[in-house]
Amino acid sequence: MSLTATRSAPLVPPVRILAGQGRFVRALVPLLAGALLALALAPAFAWPLIFLCWPLLALSIEASAAGPRPVRAAALAGWLFGFGYFVAGLFWIGEAFLVDAERFAILLPVAVAGLPAGLALFWGAAAGLAAWAGRTPAMRLAALWGALVLAEALRMRILTGFPWNLPAHVWAGSDPMMQTAALLGLDGLTAWTLGLALLPALLLVAEASPARRAAALLLPALLLGAQAGFGYWRLPAGGAGAADPDAPVVRIVQPNIPQKMKWAPEQRRQIFAQYLDATRGAGAPGFEGVDMVVWPESALPFLLDRTPEALEAIAATLGGAWLVTGQQRMEEGADDVRTFFNSVMSIAPDGRIAAVYDKAHLVPFGEYLPLQPLMEAIGITQLTGIRGGFTPGGDRQGLLRAGSSQTLVAPLVCYEILFGGRIASGQDRPRAIVNVTNDAWFGTTTGPYQHLAAARLRAVIEGLPVVRAANTGVSALIDSHGRLRAAIPLATAGARDVALPPALPRPAGPAVAVPAALAAALVVIGLAVLRGHQRRTSRRMQKHA
Repeated sequence: MSLTATRSAPLVPPVRILAGQGRFVRALVPLLAGALLALALAPAFAWPLIFLCWPLLALSIEASAAGPRPVRAAALAGWLFGFGYFVAGLFWIGEAFLVDAERFAILLPVAVAGLPAGLALFWGAAAGLAAWAGRTPAMRLAALWGALVLAEALRMRILTGFPWNLPAHVWAGSDPMMQTAALLGLDGLTAWTLGLALLPALLLVAEASPARRAAALLLPALLLGAQAGFGYWRLPAGGAGAADPDAPVVRIVQPNIPQKMKWAPEQRRQIFAQYLDATRGAGAPGFEGVDMVVWPESALPFLLDRTPEALEAIAATLGGAWLVTGQQRMEEGADDVRTFFNSVMSIAPDGRIAAVYDKAHLVPFGEYLPLQPLMEAIGITQLTGIRGGFTPGGDRQGLLRAGSSQTLVAPLVCYEILFGGRIASGQDRPRAIVNVTNDAWFGTTTGPYQHLAAARLRAVIEGLPVVRAANTGVSALIDSHGRLRAAIPLATAGARDVALPPALPRPAGPAVAVPAALAAALVVIGLAVLRGHQRRTSRRMQKHA
């Protein structure tokens, strides 16, 4: 297909106005629209902005189609939109590079701009594909929807995946609106969200009859109403409902230890004492009725399994409760080769380590280095400071038992909570998810709130309560409908005793909706290409007639 525009129909006023601007303005519109869209995410959750920002992307693509190189110009508009979105939504990653500024501050531009630039390539490719496939504004809009659905599916999976700040995450601030995730999963809810947001774009990019204009406005309103109605129907009447007197009681501990202090050797005793004090001091003194205590990721700044006196002190503190804690551990192999794991340990009341789960989905550059020899040769190391980084665990669906009733829980470390397919089903289905994390790397930015939002959607998709223990917050108990039952605010030390809400049957919808959404996206793109081919064939026949 030629990259030169061939347009016979007149431009509608919004497209004509934008197409008539200089390059700077045409670039500024998608860039600012993408940055503004980030406000639809946690903690602001200004989701009505999706009906402004996504149509502005469609408008930019349509203005590009009026120029001499529509595919290239549309791809640039999509990339600028994505770059603005990911810079505004992920700026907090740069905070981690300031924890040890002497070593890592030089990499700050790579984190703040390089990662968004790479992620924006997915949206740039989607916009370029839409401009190439569609021969009319309506078909370009349909192709844009399909291409974005596929682009987000790839972003969730390719190169280990980065499913952070998906279009679906805008609903995580509303209890009723997020219930659709139980039907659609993340891929399906992303497709639903993009469809809602792009429908009003018909008003900007194409001439339409009054009936079509009414549909472009009323259909999103009706679909939003259906989404809200389903959510209110699915949520139990009466709010949280009656407490189960037999439910396991969990004590969530949030020590609020700054990352700069966490690994200082002279702070080890103080940090350990701080954990023990916080564990003893939650709610009513003592451990009567408490089945399980949960500490965050990498809680203690030493190897707990090689420190028997620490295990003895923990046993003396627990008062009959079990401890589930994030912890680093090390194995020594042949030739004194040391292998490190980011783990979760289940510790019995007698101080015995009863079970261990090793994190399987590691964070690139944070916990391991892709192309490690090359990266280290140019002076780049992972933030953890462990030579060689962590080794991934082999069990994708780890389970631990803890508490007097040996409650089966699924441990997920840090951003493993964002990924599907990690929770066992059938007879091995856990009673709850225990998500341990250390968001202290990101201070009091928007990052910890976005992480919490992802955990809320995961609870809905899996139909399981989530016990979330974060070093500096936000620690929380999330029920199986994604509602916050209890929370310890960000940058606050504390502990909470919470009773586990009931688990729900695992929702069957996501298993069907995910392939259906991807198939629909492919069909829409295929139809756009076929329609364009038919139009070109018809023009050639008329020309030779």
